Amino acid sequence: MMVSGCSGTFQGMPREEVLAYQASPTYGSLHAMAIAYAEAINSAIHEDTLHPGMYADYGVALALMGHEEEACRLFSSEEATFPQSAQMVERVRRQLIPAAKACPPLNPKDTINIAEVESWIYPPQVAKQLVVGAASVVDSTDRDWIARQTPTDSVAQTLRLTANQKREALEREQRRVEIAKKEYADSVAAAKQAMIDERKQAAKDKEQLKKDKAKQKKVLDKQKKQQQKECQKQREAEAKAKQKQKAAEAKAKQEQKAAEAKAKQEQKAAEAKAKQEQKAAEAKAKQEQKKIETAAKKKAKTEKKKGGEE
Repeated sequence: MMVSGCSGTFQGMPREEVLAYQASPTYGSLHAMAIAYAEAINSAIHEDTLHPGMYADYGVALALMGHEEEACRLFSSEEATFPQSAQMVERVRRQLIPAAKACPPLNPKDTINIAEVESWIYPPQVAKQLVVGAASVVDSTDRDWIARQTPTDSVAQTLRLTANQKREALEREQRRVEIAKKEYADSVAAAKQAMIDERKQAAKDKEQLKKDKAKQKKVLDKQKKQQQKECQKQREAEAKAKQKQKAAEAKAKQEQKAAEAKAKQEQKAAEAKAKQEQKAAEAKAKQEQKKIETAAKKKAKTEKKKGGEE
């Protein structure tokens, strides 16, 4: 039993109905407590203030009322909504509905039909869970339940609690409640500690991620700077090579121009020399021709003179 585990801790829990059930665990007080839990859960869903334990406590009330399938769904909803409660919920499920199999949880925004809960009638076997060892127990003060029975229910043969039995049952119930309350408080404390540890770890991971990002940024900036430096160096080398190539081209062009000028000058000198040599050769040839002509003329004159003498 764990229905009052955190009834005084969170706002919105049905504290009065839980205390009433603790004081007098009858069918009527159990029913009232179940309705109060259903209303509290609907209100929490509407206001988005649902907290750990609400689904589980309502599931316990349903299990004690004999609605095991619906109780199983509530336990599954507690595990799905608050995973940190899974171990505690599984222990309670095995205790109250050991034969229950896996069942789907409620949809996160589904509310509980209060009218349906109000209309539930408790089967007689529920009494076995209220008082350990009793085959069939009816609280003699629960007149409404007795009034709903038919003669076939053999109400006369039902064991009724004496004042001592009721006190002993209440003491046993209170002991179970205290144990469950402690277990629940320990579970909540463990869940809170786990949440704190998780937040600390998340903060630590965030800080580490921030450091890693800063370190990575530093490395990237260094790489970028190095890359820019290399690019600048490469641009300077290219500019220097281009300038060197330009100077070499200018020098080659100048040398080519000088060579062309020299070749032109040499060609001009060669042409002048050739022209001078040709002119000298022509003069020499002309002089020799003249000399030949003079010699021929002299010879002719001599021959003429010799013929006249003859």
